[in-house]
Amino acid sequence: MERIADPLLYNMLNDYLTIYLPKQRCASEHTIAAEKSALNMFLDYICIKNNCTYFDITLAMFNYDNVTSFLDNIVNKLGRKASTRNQRLACIRSFVNYLTSRKPEFVVKKLELSKIPAMSIRTDDTIKSINENGIKAILAQPNATFKIGLRDQFIMILLFDSAARAAELLNLRVCDVILGKTPVLKLFGKGSKTRIIPLMDETVGHFQNYMRVCHEGESELSQEYLFYTVSHGKRHNMSPDNLARLISKYTSAARQTCLDVPESVHPHMFRHSRAIILYRSGMGMPEISRFLGHANIETTIRFYARLSVEDIRKVMIKVNAAKTSGGINSSPYMVTDTETLKRLVGLK
Repeated sequence: MERIADPLLYNMLNDYLTIYLPKQRCASEHTIAAEKSALNMFLDYICIKNNCTYFDITLAMFNYDNVTSFLDNIVNKLGRKASTRNQRLACIRSFVNYLTSRKPEFVVKKLELSKIPAMSIRTDDTIKSINENGIKAILAQPNATFKIGLRDQFIMILLFDSAARAAELLNLRVCDVILGKTPVLKLFGKGSKTRIIPLMDETVGHFQNYMRVCHEGESELSQEYLFYTVSHGKRHNMSPDNLARLISKYTSAARQTCLDVPESVHPHMFRHSRAIILYRSGMGMPEISRFLGHANIETTIRFYARLSVEDIRKVMIKVNAAKTSGGINSSPYMVTDTETLKRLVGLK
């Protein structure tokens, strides 16, 4: 039996993730998932840095040096954006703030982490996206004759077809794919808002193949997570980091044969790419806004008005043509392994 070096740490993690966030703060599933992901990443990093296990981690390790080193690793080694780095920092601070509210003697931790600055986020003039050739090249990479390849291909197909956010995709249950007269996907977005997305026939075919292999014998009304990983013989919904890793793997492979694939691709680029392709195909901003689940059209315009120079030129031509024709037309706690410990405290 492993002995936990700092039981208070795991008591606080358990209270924070299973009581404070969901029951007292009424945080959304997406917020809780983000907190779990950030804390898991930080604890994993601490284990690697200190050559220790989860059982050896203490609250003393939530210090300035470890957190700044962790954040530097996210940007410099993992190649993540400043926004990702800042989000991880915010999650760690949130837990430490909760710890301080329960145990005031740890206020020094809160003050210590408050000295870590957020990284400035540089915004480009154009939005990062993948063109249709690039998308096709990426989707062709997984070997669908194998179970993992079939799963990975369907994940990317559905991510693109639905323009879902990563968290929305990973929280899907089998029953959220509804194969009626018009096949649709039920997505649960920010603010617990639900939206219905139509699915293309080809995507439905991939879903049915995926079900036969990865959810064999299950009903289409199943409450099981649509995408999962298996650990110690049990299913768990796939983490955002797993999703990012698999996309990075296939996009790196695709870039060897297709220069239309950007050097760095993250899951959200599938969403951007779908929206831009729909825009270029003639879909109006109001329809794209509803499709993406934006709270208001201004959000859509703010993101997708930052198109390429050629896109802007095409819009100007369209507007000028409408003007000359008479007007502009608007668009329509005794544990033996780390995994068990994580589940007990709410990290899984």
